[in-house]
Amino acid sequence: MKRFWRIIIPFTLASPVGIFIGYFISGMAQGLGAAALSALASGTFLYVAFMEVIPRELMHDSHQVYTKLGALLLGFGLMSLLA
Repeated sequence: MKRFWRIIIPFTLASPVGIFIGYFISGMAQGLGAAALSALASGTFLYVAFMEVIPRELMHDSHQVYTKLGALLLGFGLMSLLA
């Protein structure tokens, strides 16, 4: 049980601590610094999507592959419109 709590407490605190660190760093960063932080965050999301999520979703041969691919393209298109 001690091991469980030693693992679960840092895991649950990681997101809130990361949010506060990011908030304070983004408050200090302006101009090129803010753009670099935004690019780093965006690149991280794209890397995880392209290397982990998308290949696993499209790996199985089934009729849902085209539906998943369509949803993927629609999502990228909508995010491009927002940008």
